[in-house]
Amino acid sequence: LIKRNRQENDQEHETLTQNLSSHEKRVDSLSEKIGSFESSFDEIKANEEKMITRLKEVLESRLEAFESSKKEEVKQKEKLVASKFEEVDLNLKNTNSLLSELTLVVNKMEGRSPAENEDINFPLSVVEKKLAKIEGQ
Repeated sequence: LIKRNRQENDQEHETLTQNLSSHEKRVDSLSEKIGSFESSFDEIKANEEKMITRLKEVLESRLEAFESSKKEEVKQKEKLVASKFEEVDLNLKNTNSLLSELTLVVNKMEGRSPAENEDINFPLSVVEKKLAKIEGQ
């Protein structure tokens, strides 16, 4: 009975030893796979960080280009506005000059007879030409 128990124990020990060896091999294999996955994950993470960095660079570059084009557009519009202001200022000066001439003509005509005002017709035609020129602008 003791011999039989010993044989059974030895046989069970052998089976357990084989199972343990098999499990250790499986654990080693899984550890290798985990290591491989970790390495792949680290590589993916590094590539992802590179892509994010590159994307940031591209976006910053595009933003700078956009801002630069907008600044240039604003400069062009400022030049256009300045030009329009100059044009308006010139028209205002021309209008003021015309008003001055008309005031002179009206002042000369006041209190005079139509016959006396014939000498004013020439300046009046000049004023009309200037008025037509300003209206044409």
